[in-house]
Amino acid sequence: MTQVAILNMPRLDLTRPAIAPGILKSLATGIGMTSKIFDFALKIYEESKREDWDQYELLWQIDLDYHLPKALQQKLNAMFDRYVQEVLREDPEFIAISVFSHNSITACDMIIRRLRPKTNAKIIIGGAGMMNRQGDTPFHLKLAREGLIDYFCVGEAETTFVNVLQNNLPCAGVNNEQWKQLDNLDISPIPDYNDYQINKYHHLSHGKSLWINGSRGCVRRCDFCDVGVIWKKFRFRSNLQNVRNQVLLFASLGIQTLFYLFYQFLPFLISLYLL
Repeated sequence: MTQVAILNMPRLDLTRPAIAPGILKSLATGIGMTSKIFDFALKIYEESKREDWDQYELLWQIDLDYHLPKALQQKLNAMFDRYVQEVLREDPEFIAISVFSHNSITACDMIIRRLRPKTNAKIIIGGAGMMNRQGDTPFHLKLAREGLIDYFCVGEAETTFVNVLQNNLPCAGVNNEQWKQLDNLDISPIPDYNDYQINKYHHLSHGKSLWINGSRGCVRRCDFCDVGVIWKKFRFRSNLQNVRNQVLLFASLGIQTLFYLFYQFLPFLISLYLL
């Protein structure tokens, strides 16, 4: 049994594992709860023929309004039914689903609609993709109104997800959009990637790699970019021990390359220099 099931759903880049589920796992561990990442994004790829996968990729892209042939849709439905049983065998108290982008909505909707009638676990969703509108209604509100989820988290997991797990509610950003930005990025945990099958990802020529979150927000306000709208204040990790810990952790996983998520590169260069 695991207390928190964390679902990683397509559509995602399979060059390296997504960072959000790893952060959720670390947050759960930090409050003494057991958790497990179910990497269905990779699993669907691993279990599909290439020609089937190509059509699934079209299905995930909601702007295309693509429909699978009936036989292939049945095959995908059977796959999702098996995945639901995998999650239910763990008898989780919470099921957390990261809606990475608007192209994650179809897969997340498919898994949620299968889970809800079969479990009393609290279903939590978060991620930028859930804000995408389904007609006149954002995805997260549509699910909430249909009673398919228990909580949606707006903003940063560090200030919302843990409060849901500990029942510290009501809370800014949980089932409301009045979220508060995390002031100190140093308290954001090192993502735990141990549940991922890292060797099966489609690594580039430099070998295995993982994401590290180095900053959030941006000091600029470019017309073409929404980062400044989402994150009002620019923050970066100032604790060099965090960087050292990350390097040690990823070295233990046999990682050759670390990809830093930095919207402003100068603090990152300063950190590396000081190391």
